[in-house]
Amino acid sequence: MQFRRSFQASIIYIFVCLLVILLISPYALGINRYKIDERRLANSDSERIEVLKSIGYLPGYEQPPGFSGVTVYDEDKVYDGFNFYVSGHGYEVYLIHMNGSVAHTWNFDPNILDYKITPNSYWRRGHLLGGGDILLISEANMMVRIDKYSNLVWESQMKQHHDISVADGKIYTLAYVERNDQEIMSRYKYQNLSVEYDYVLDNYLLEMDMNGVILSNLSVYDLLSKSKFNYTIKEEIKKPDIFHTNTFKVFDGTLESKNEIYKKGNYLISICALQTIAIVDPEKEEIVWGIDGDSENLFKNEHEPILLENGNILLFDNWLGKEEINKDSRVIEIDPFTHEIVWEYGHDQDSAFYSECCGTNQMLPNGNILIAETSAGRAIEVTRDKEIVWEYYNPNLVGDNDDYIASIFQMHRIEKEDVKWLEDLKKAGSVGIIDRIFGYLSSIMTFLGF
Repeated sequence: MQFRRSFQASIIYIFVCLLVILLISPYALGINRYKIDERRLANSDSERIEVLKSIGYLPGYEQPPGFSGVTVYDEDKVYDGFNFYVSGHGYEVYLIHMNGSVAHTWNFDPNILDYKITPNSYWRRGHLLGGGDILLISEANMMVRIDKYSNLVWESQMKQHHDISVADGKIYTLAYVERNDQEIMSRYKYQNLSVEYDYVLDNYLLEMDMNGVILSNLSVYDLLSKSKFNYTIKEEIKKPDIFHTNTFKVFDGTLESKNEIYKKGNYLISICALQTIAIVDPEKEEIVWGIDGDSENLFKNEHEPILLENGNILLFDNWLGKEEINKDSRVIEIDPFTHEIVWEYGHDQDSAFYSECCGTNQMLPNGNILIAETSAGRAIEVTRDKEIVWEYYNPNLVGDNDDYIASIFQMHRIEKEDVKWLEDLKKAGSVGIIDRIFGYLSSIMTFLGF
């Protein structure tokens, strides 16, 4: 009897210790890690680290307005759902209700991993998968997949950046690759730099499986150099990141009968550094359509082009001050064949807004458009008549004295049926904690080779 009590006490003690470790610091031992990529697409010496850091964005740009959360909410006109957003204040990602209350939080600090280059102190982009798993990008650094409990599933250290798309069980993202081969270096000459670089940063379009294994890749430079948009490549350059690409979407083929450029599997990309958006046929490895926004005076420093059901393209036109005294951003809808702007929001007194960097836009099923004004830490839902029916200010602040409102790098509306796992979490209660413990123990066993 005494032995049985001692044994039971030991089991309880071990259980409590594991629970404390789990809840306080589930990654303190560096476990639960499945490294996908042993090779790296760019070297990691100090000079290159500084270049990668310069690519990042500030966690905050503007002073807080004095209020936060939801400030406008017209329940009759909004498209109901949840809101998935990425904030500049730290390594947290949120799912919030329409009233602004938090439904779920993911929290994972990549600094516990082996890879030491962490140019920024926040996640740049996320993508919600089924069951509560999410994909996250640490800018110019890595991609991770974590589960609904914020446990690491896998990591991929391939200098991923800016965007994540998922289609037909595959992941599509961007990655930086250093190029110093003769073909590319003979074409470029750096101007008036105190530091001489012996490479340029190419952008690669990566296709990965759901475990983070790379299936294929395409070079943006190679695609451009053999296309009619070859002229957009500037041969006298001032920085390595000359093909800065910020968007990578994949067509589902529903509009293929309308025109072959909409073929299933084709890519829609934004090459922000060249003010160019393009459609890529990955099978032919060529650009089949594009717009040079600079020469046509359509957009500048654009982000987030997306294909609409009518075949038009919606994008965030940062503009970045065509005139220095009039810095305005806007969201525009473009006819890809006539290059006509058929709708826009912004650039007038009633709808003016400005984001120095980034920005997202999403067409909602009811025709409204959800916009993230990144540098203002603000998101709005507007109707086609340009009425704001939902407005949200990031409650998180950044800076030594909370001087700035945290950037909203991404805001996306999520269908209610896509977050049914939230109900499972509520029903699970303590069972969910037990699942975490056993998952943690399983990770320990895997890590130790059992």
